[in-house]
Amino acid sequence: MIETWTLYFDGSAWPNPGLSGSFGYHLHHNEELIASVSGIVQEPGEKSNNCAEYAGLAAGFQDFLNRKTDTYSELNVFGDSQLVINQMNGKWKIRPDHNGLYVPYARKTMQLCKEIRNKKTQVHFFWIPRKQNEEADRLSKLQEKNEE
Repeated sequence: MIETWTLYFDGSAWPNPGLSGSFGYHLHHNEELIASVSGIVQEPGEKSNNCAEYAGLAAGFQDFLNRKTDTYSELNVFGDSQLVINQMNGKWKIRPDHNGLYVPYARKTMQLCKEIRNKKTQVHFFWIPRKQNEEADRLSKLQEKNEE
C-alpha cells in the first residue's frame, strides 16, 4: 500500500525584500493533519518572499524526512508561488549565473527533494491560488506579527 502525504507551504518577507522573513506549512499523512508549523527564516542577510517560500518548503520537506518510514509513498505539494512550483517541477530553470536572493534556498530545497525521491517517494507539485492556501498563508504571517 502506498502512503499518501500532503504538504501545503507559504512564505512572507517584510518588507519585500527585507531583513525578516517567515514561513508556514502544514503536513498531512493519509488525510490526517500531523504538523502545523510557523517559523522564521534564520539565515542572516536580506530576504525576499521567494526566499521565505523556499524556506517553508524546505522546512516541510525536512519534517517529512524526519517522519518518513521505509514504505512507498506519494507526497503531493501545494503552494501559491508560481516561481517555486514551476522551478520544482522543472518547467522553469534557475540560471546558473542568476544572483537572486532565493537561489541558495532553491538549491537547498531541491537537494531535500532529491533525498525524498531516493526514499521510495514520488513527489508531485501543484500550483494553487492563494485563496486555496489560506492556512499556510496564515501560518507564514504568525511570526511577522510577533516581530512587529
